[in-house]
Amino acid sequence: VLDIKAPRVLTATSSLQLEGGINEVLTERLVVKVTSNGKPVSGVPIGWGSEVPGGTTGFYLSDTNFQTAADGTASTTVTLGDKYGNYVITATCGTCSGETSATFTVTAIKLEITLDKTSVLPRLGRTDTNPLSMNQSNVTVTVLPNDGKNREVKVTVLKGEGGGHEHDLDPQAPGADLRPTGGNVWKPEIGREPPPPAIGTCLGITPGGIVSGTTENDGKAEFIYTSCEVSGTETLQASIKLADIIAADGTRTIGQREITKEATITVEVQGLRPLATSPSYFLVGQFGTSNCNNKPVTSQHSNNHYGDSTLRSHLVNIANLFQRVTGLRIRINDMSLETGGLFDIENNWRNPHKGHRKGVNADIDYWGMNDQGRCRQFGPVEKGVLIVLSGLITGASPYLEHPDHLHTQR
Repeated sequence: VLDIKAPRVLTATSSLQLEGGINEVLTERLVVKVTSNGKPVSGVPIGWGSEVPGGTTGFYLSDTNFQTAADGTASTTVTLGDKYGNYVITATCGTCSGETSATFTVTAIKLEITLDKTSVLPRLGRTDTNPLSMNQSNVTVTVLPNDGKNREVKVTVLKGEGGGHEHDLDPQAPGADLRPTGGNVWKPEIGREPPPPAIGTCLGITPGGIVSGTTENDGKAEFIYTSCEVSGTETLQASIKLADIIAADGTRTIGQREITKEATITVEVQGLRPLATSPSYFLVGQFGTSNCNNKPVTSQHSNNHYGDSTLRSHLVNIANLFQRVTGLRIRINDMSLETGGLFDIENNWRNPHKGHRKGVNADIDYWGMNDQGRCRQFGPVEKGVLIVLSGLITGASPYLEHPDHLHTQR
């Protein structure tokens, strides 16, 4: 039999201090229990109050007034608001004479990932003379509030869309390099540690690679991203594990919960545009079409006619003059992909086509089209005319080593 004169005591049975992400609905309920002489007391009204960071919106307690259940417990679910900092939640028992309240502190964590450049150049092969800084972006992961504790931060490289590639992403495809800078320590978690950034190399981490670092006293962990030869978009996902329990001395027991934040970087040669259609030339070489000898095009790249404004203008002029002299329309094959970068005509994320990266090179077939739309292979005269016109209009010597096409460059 319960002694109704015995003092009732309110105690917390869940962690008094824990962490969550801003706007997170905590999976762990805050639980208190009322006992008398060690036995649970049911039907006791419990009130819940809170103090939250200024300006907070979205904060919510599922129960603000509740009676204890048969086991003496009452609980509430917390939805954190949109501001980082401490959310202090207090359960009170007006009819208790011993301990009458229990206070919980939930620290809402805000995770940020920022890039100082959201667009960088792809590496352009071993002859690339651009400074490496044009391929790099500084990545900063910030954990707020900054409590002065070093936190482990992980950044995952999530491969996105390859610019103009229609074939699958091979696990062995070259990946960008991501590594901590400053006081952070490199911790390879998959694969091997990539070499230091070097001109002409595709660096280290394959898609899905994870890099770890720790926050400094300012709450920031710094990394540096270096692009590879493949253009397109990549997503960088930062993550931290949250503490399920924070002891009175500040010791944090890390659980499986985590919060993530993403940022996207575009690897591209800016300013490339598609070559417009014209009655003086044909655009060829798209995936799924056939060439003049009826062989299907196997290069899985359909948007293969991108170039800068100078190249596009040169090609139009070459085509117009060639048609005026010979009566034939030229067939313009591969230029560059829509955002430049590696153009792997063998669908293997490797060379050849080394020159077709920056939108300044184009292949012109040694086949033309007559007025009836039929293919006609060039003889020595037509070849010579094409070579001379290319040199005169572009001001650059064309590459003549290919037996089936002229490689022109602006």
